[in-house]
Amino acid sequence: MSAAACRAWITVMRLFLAVVLLMTMALFSAARGEERIALVVANPASEGSPAIANADLSAELVAATLRSLGFTVRQVSDGDRADVARAMHDFAQSLANPDSVGIFYYVGHTAQANGRNYLLTRGTRIDSKETVDQTALPLDLFMQALEATPTLKVVLLDNPGDGHNPTSGVMQGLAAVDPLTHAIVALSAKPGTVALDEARPVTVFADALTAALVKRGADIAIILASVRQTTIDKTSGAQWPWMAYGARQTLPLC
Repeated sequence: MSAAACRAWITVMRLFLAVVLLMTMALFSAARGEERIALVVANPASEGSPAIANADLSAELVAATLRSLGFTVRQVSDGDRADVARAMHDFAQSLANPDSVGIFYYVGHTAQANGRNYLLTRGTRIDSKETVDQTALPLDLFMQALEATPTLKVVLLDNPGDGHNPTSGVMQGLAAVDPLTHAIVALSAKPGTVALDEARPVTVFADALTAALVKRGADIAIILASVRQTTIDKTSGAQWPWMAYGARQTLPLC
């Protein structure tokens, strides 16, 4: 067999295995009556903050991986406050079934102001605490909406880059997030810091997350522990993901 034919055969086999995995996961989820729902948001730029070059590719990789695990995925890219707020509201509303599972992944700028965490969207201004509150998305309102749902939620916040203005009192990164009942929250960098914004195709956190998600039989708590260690190792200790766990932690994804 020629080298070209061999490569073609390998490609076909990989596609075949991917289809088999997707069908198996769909049948497994249906048998358990489980609905898997995900929202993936990429906001590579906000006013006054440098663009995050790999945000869109990171979101695409995470979305594709979740689809391969049987999730119905909605994606929002470069949305303004109204676009992202609408998608987040719809996501929370879709988790009414107690047997459903929801994963939210956000990659983009974040900030702290007025004692609150914010996700920065297109058009967000960070020149003062007041403008942040008026133009960014308060994370606590989204978390409250998720708390009202009976299902297991996983909230993944990947914040490369620096979205703060020290002269205005707007602080970088995210403060520690209180865990919800039946929820897991993971920050790609420890509270008060931001993830590394390096010249990589995807973020370190997204790369580690997607590699860990496809390991068969792994539980979400084990997956996130692996993501944390891989991220620390790949950044030589410069980036430390942070996790908070609610009451229920068991979620086998394969």
